[in-house]
Amino acid sequence: MKKISYIIYGTDKAMKLYNQSLETLLNSNCADFGVSKCSKDLGFDPEIISNLFEIEGHSLINEKNYHILYLNICQKVRAEKKVIFAKR
Repeated sequence: MKKISYIIYGTDKAMKLYNQSLETLLNSNCADFGVSKCSKDLGFDPEIISNLFEIEGHSLINEKNYHILYLNICQKVRAEKKVIFAKR
């Protein structure tokens, strides 16, 4: 059975907001984070994230929070794109 780990990674600002509380990050306008599924069985160790992205921190999260944060970052990015296209 493959063990999946879920992580959040991001800037110091994003990680500080997350460490205050999940709701604090969700309700902020901060989009300087990402989430990922990791598994050593799949050849993807959570520590590799530090080498793939210029991040300032990461933390293990549970699957429920992974899905909540994934939806949140998608909504924030979509909102940013609408603002960018509206300025054109």
